[in-house]
Amino acid sequence: MGFLIPLNASAPTPESLTRSAVEINPAYASLRSTALIIGDSQTQGAGGVPGPQTWVQKAFSLLGYRLVVNARGGTGYVAATPQAKNYPDALESGAWTLPRPSLPWSGSPLVVVQGGGNDARIGSSNSAILSNAARLLDGLKKRYPESKIVMIGTLGKGAAKGGRRAQVDALLGTFASSRGLPFISAGDWLAKFNLEKDLIDGTHLDADGHQILSEALRAKLKSLDITGPTAY
Repeated sequence: MGFLIPLNASAPTPESLTRSAVEINPAYASLRSTALIIGDSQTQGAGGVPGPQTWVQKAFSLLGYRLVVNARGGTGYVAATPQAKNYPDALESGAWTLPRPSLPWSGSPLVVVQGGGNDARIGSSNSAILSNAARLLDGLKKRYPESKIVMIGTLGKGAAKGGRRAQVDALLGTFASSRGLPFISAGDWLAKFNLEKDLIDGTHLDADGHQILSEALRAKLKSLDITGPTAY
């Protein structure tokens, strides 16, 4: 729906538009319906499971968000591949597609950062992970100062069997807490939801496993009052 403007009148300025006008045109709130997701293969998809069916993407889709996904297998806070930079380097170099408001008052996206598994895999130190996590967060906050940022940790088998993956999950949880960010720990989810049988390669889930975790993630998000897009 557009605005009807008298022939001799000037176009309305942002200051002259009322909240009721914003409610009339959903485009003004478009970014509030968007989740920007940064992640690794748990988000991108692997082993024949496409991205939209991964536990990360599907959970946010089920909540009603429009997704903008920047996820590449093998990457993380420190980890990179010949084809893709690590998270803070990708942000700083402009390698990602990032949603930008078309109007000054069109809202901010929910920002989601998932990962850590590849940092565990390559043996990244705690200090390197924390330093790059801080770079990433500072860059995201500069670009999206009004956005809520939520972190999702490293999918693993728990402290008893999870090794470095469980340690990285806990490390990221401590970091998120220090920055006042909502954090969803996934460091024991493979054991908690009896999903080790659904691993296809020791790291990635089959389609059934992704479905189970998508529901678990959606429930956890709701418990953190992340229940879906707001109208304005």
